[in-house]
Amino acid sequence: MVGLIYRLTSKCDGYFYIGSTMKTLANRMKHHKALLKDPVRCRSPVYTHFNTVGWENNAEITLIQEYSDVTRDQLRQYEKDELMKVVDDPFCLNRNRPIRTLEDKKETDKEYGHIRRQQRKDEERERVKQWRLNNPDKWREQTKRYRDKKKNQDLPNHAAI
Repeated sequence: MVGLIYRLTSKCDGYFYIGSTMKTLANRMKHHKALLKDPVRCRSPVYTHFNTVGWENNAEITLIQEYSDVTRDQLRQYEKDELMKVVDDPFCLNRNRPIRTLEDKKETDKEYGHIRRQQRKDEERERVKQWRLNNPDKWREQTKRYRDKKKNQDLPNHAAI
């Protein structure tokens, strides 16, 4: 697959964001704009900045590097390498990203999921209800694992005595 490393630059003040994608730059820009309404992502430096200065006339996306036949993990590494070149630049809007580990990303994704479930409780209830109807065997297995885990947590720890 083709992977792209890009730079999203604010024309009015020079602030920038480095990112990677396996889509076209035009599609990636549309995706950035689509995330404007996401309350969690809007708190990130890149969205905070571009929501302040405006996206339509101030955001410009440019190609830094194109890689052919690359995996997502390889592309993330290339992105990290590119970010490490500019991580100390005060105009860089994603300074902390290169040092995020896979575990950090998973934890952040869990937080996003938790917030989304809190904000859209009715939608989430319907989604889970539909999943249970479509996956009765998986639901039973999941319920059994949960009960077993709970049972093990409730047992007193005799080894500590």
